[in-house]
Amino acid sequence: MKFVLAIALFSVIFFLLVLVFLYTRQEKMIFLSEKLPRQFVFNFPGEYEERFFKPESGISIHALHFRNPNPKGVLFYFHGNAGSMASWGQWAQLFLDYNYDVVMYDYRGYGKSSGMIKDEQSIHSDAEYIYQRIIPEYADKQVIFYGRSLGTGIAASLATRYQPDQLVLVTPYFNFEDVVSHHYPYVPVTILLKYKFTTDAFLPGLECPIYLIHGTEDEVIPYESSVKLADLGDHIELTTIPGATHMDLPDFPVFREALEQIFGKEEDKQEE
Repeated sequence: MKFVLAIALFSVIFFLLVLVFLYTRQEKMIFLSEKLPRQFVFNFPGEYEERFFKPESGISIHALHFRNPNPKGVLFYFHGNAGSMASWGQWAQLFLDYNYDVVMYDYRGYGKSSGMIKDEQSIHSDAEYIYQRIIPEYADKQVIFYGRSLGTGIAASLATRYQPDQLVLVTPYFNFEDVVSHHYPYVPVTILLKYKFTTDAFLPGLECPIYLIHGTEDEVIPYESSVKLADLGDHIELTTIPGATHMDLPDFPVFREALEQIFGKEEDKQEE
């Protein structure tokens, strides 16, 4: 009996230690940042400038502002959980081709941005701070929020406070608890997870058109996440890409066709 009790006690202690480890290490597990030296030189086509924003003392958020000569609007791009703008910046050209300016930035601790992510609120506050300082340049022009993976929850949250003309979410999660539970079904996610990103709560109240794009073979964020989001309202449209995974969406013609539908026909671009 003592042996059984000892095993049970050891199991409980081990389980508690695992929970403590997961709680204290979740930022390291979620935010897979790449740091860049301040002198790092980007090499992207087109015209762009580097900008630094200071949402609070001791914090500097680095952004790239890609420009067209006479843009019809601006697209705010919220990237995924890994890397930095050294790799994400290449995607700006997709939207520049549709005559939109593009604003991308690295989250705290990513790229040339300083600080560290310690809570969800700071992520949303940084997004709002950057938006408020850039949007005066685009009075009476179109505004689009575009989120990718982790960035979908950030874009959706910002949209509840500053309704864009369009909200585009590529590989979105239903909410963050939902996707983490998918990967760790035996972990009490509700108790441990500091980051909620409740996309499912944000979308129903929005009035703008919402476009979802998701591959059926996504191994990171299940395709079913977008199916559930699309059911939240008639203003939400889902483009399904059969066979696509989390990382190879641009390899499929359906992805480019979806962008063409959302951002405008080629002949419309030429008339601008």
